[in-house]
Amino acid sequence: MKGDLEQIFTQDKIALTTAYNKKTSAITKKYNALLNKLEDGEGKGEEEEEMERMKKARCEEYNKESQQYLSDLAKLTNQFAQKSELVSRIFFRDYANWMPVQLNDNSNRFLLDAQAKYITDVKKIRSHPGQSNGKKIIVPTLKERWGWALQRSGSTVTP
Repeated sequence: MKGDLEQIFTQDKIALTTAYNKKTSAITKKYNALLNKLEDGEGKGEEEEEMERMKKARCEEYNKESQQYLSDLAKLTNQFAQKSELVSRIFFRDYANWMPVQLNDNSNRFLLDAQAKYITDVKKIRSHPGQSNGKKIIVPTLKERWGWALQRSGSTVTP
């Protein structure tokens, strides 16, 4: 299920990026063709002003497309992260509930194991390469978060 989510995310990201690249290359071609028709040099003040206006328009159009692309990519990435976290939460909830029953074990090691793996999984989701907001999300390590419980249970669970 999680692998499927990653494949869908990757396909959607590639489609979004391809569309963005087509739009930006069309903008570049359009303005380069217009700018190549104009000549730069002394005594051609009107053409220089026109060139500057075209360069400004090209930048504005390019920035508009870039802003739309980044907005769409952020939505796509957030949806992927939320769905991945939900799948992980459901899996580890069921693991913590049913593994002790299946193995007839009354200790809490399965709960601690599920918590440790869930934290590791969420850390992976939040550091996914698809998220490019520039901010690093700090997730406490297993030892920092559950060290006391692991020492008490004698478990050697590592993420």
